Amino acid sequence: MMEDVVKIAKEVTFREDEEEAVREVLIGYLEKRIADCKDKLARFESKYGMKLQDFEKKLGEELPLTWEHERDYIDWDCTLGELEYLMEKLEALKKHGAR
Repeated sequence: MMEDVVKIAKEVTFREDEEEAVREVLIGYLEKRIADCKDKLARFESKYGMKLQDFEKKLGEELPLTWEHERDYIDWDCTLGELEYLMEKLEALKKHGAR
C-alpha cells in the first residue's frame, strides 16, 4: 500500500526522489488546509466585524451568550489554533527540504 502511495506521489509531482515527491505532495496539502483556515477565519471576522481577541472581550457583555456565539467562538478559536499548527508544520517541512 505505502509503495503505491509513494509511486503515485512520484508520478503526480514528476519527482524521482521518493522523499522529495512525498514532501511536495504534503506541502500542497498543507497549503490547501492553511488557505481553508484563512477563509474560515475571514468569514468569522466579516460576520462579526472584528478579530477573535475583540470577540472574546465582548462575548457575554456586548454580545449575549447565545448558542450561536458560543459555537462560533469555539470554532473560531479552534480554527486559529489549527492554522498556527499547520503553518508550523509547513515551515518545518520546507526547512527540511532546503537542506
